[in-house]
Amino acid sequence: MPLQNLHPAQKTKLKRLVAESQRRLLEEQIRSFRPVEPSDSNHFKVPSNDQKSFFYSPAAERWAIGGNRSGKTHLVVADAILFATGRHPVRSQDRKPPVFIRFCAPSYEDSIKRVILKKFKQLTIRSDLRGGSFESAWSEGEATLYFRNGSIINFKSFHQDVNKFAGDDLDAAYSDEHGGRKYYQENKMRLIDRSGFFVSSMTPESGSITWEKKHLKKRSRDADLFVAKFSTYGNPYLSPEGIKEVEASISDPRLKRVKLYGDFVALAGLVFDEWDENVHYIKYREIPASWPRVFSIDPHMKKETAMVWAAWSPENELFIYRCAKEKLTVPELKAYIKGRSAGERIQLFLGDEAMGGDGLNIFGEESVLKQLNTYPDRIPVVPTNQASSKAYEAGIYKVREMLHPDPITGKCQLYVMDTCPGVRDEFEEFQFIPDMPADEFTFRERIRKVDDDYLDDIRYIAMAGPVAGQRKIVSALEGSW
Repeated sequence: MPLQNLHPAQKTKLKRLVAESQRRLLEEQIRSFRPVEPSDSNHFKVPSNDQKSFFYSPAAERWAIGGNRSGKTHLVVADAILFATGRHPVRSQDRKPPVFIRFCAPSYEDSIKRVILKKFKQLTIRSDLRGGSFESAWSEGEATLYFRNGSIINFKSFHQDVNKFAGDDLDAAYSDEHGGRKYYQENKMRLIDRSGFFVSSMTPESGSITWEKKHLKKRSRDADLFVAKFSTYGNPYLSPEGIKEVEASISDPRLKRVKLYGDFVALAGLVFDEWDENVHYIKYREIPASWPRVFSIDPHMKKETAMVWAAWSPENELFIYRCAKEKLTVPELKAYIKGRSAGERIQLFLGDEAMGGDGLNIFGEESVLKQLNTYPDRIPVVPTNQASSKAYEAGIYKVREMLHPDPITGKCQLYVMDTCPGVRDEFEEFQFIPDMPADEFTFRERIRKVDDDYLDDIRYIAMAGPVAGQRKIVSALEGSW
């Protein structure tokens, strides 16, 4: 029937239906939400953006790491809404409403109100909310969204004191973007009594020096943790024109890796900019018995001790073939070093420790180096002379020189075998502190001293140089090894 032939009452009803349909397209998008697989992307076929695997994973921790406009925040908000309303296909099987949820973000005004709550308004079905509207269900004073079935979602920002995160037992905790580790730990504590789960989505805007990278790497084989990568290119709801617009807004190639792919990348200037994984990170190879070997240790009793084993080739190339970080007592450390070095002719043992004088370290305790040099099971560690900033700077420049290819042969002097991924990671993350004036601070003070223990060991070895001919150290050890 033509529209003009409809009865006025029918026209009014039709207009209401059209208006309601348009409202639902804008506001109640959870009705049409379906987690997509990578192959569902309309514009780009990429091996990321697997929303379905993320959504259906039973892991107690799920992480969505991705670029801007990659769809990760939309996904985790939908996940929270479906759990709160009892419609989550996995989480609602054994956890029925009412459920108690916490949703966290960096700031209340810029993150929660301008981004997160906007997503909740776009997705939530109004009849699921207390009072049938977002306005009646939202308490500004309590920063809490109330659902008709009794479920609640409380919002907190990382600007709040961590003590504000204590107290409540939770069925789920969601976190959008980077927050301090202390907030993660407090949220995890709130989940214990209810056997709840944790969900996080983030773009690593802070670069590679974040606790999240270390956490995910350390637990990479944990079956109770699921990590999904989300790329801007794989967002099925973003047009090619929209992607080009995002691309055009970023000129720095490192920042593009963060903003478009969600990679953990060092954003400040790298100290060892010469490092190239494709050149310096090589497959493991057997070290010839004739090559002189060196061991270096950076001892700590308050944290893990870093150790590096290396060998010099006849062409004075340095090959790093083993590394380890262990928290051990001195007797355990002696046994560990000898066990890992069994059958190897170590010609030089190097070590560095913050000393306080009279054989004591800065904590007033007998130094580890002195104890390692004590019988029985003596390990003859030679102390390095790295105390001054000048010695430190010289060591950095020496390593840089060894990483740089020879202009004639094209070969470098420093290689790391793939048995040492921790060394590779430190090379890729070792960076200067942003905006630190070069003329006001020493070279050492301008470097971000985070996870550089392996690099310290390598610096000691590089400064000591090739050790061919130091047979007296070998002979001193042959009787006891």
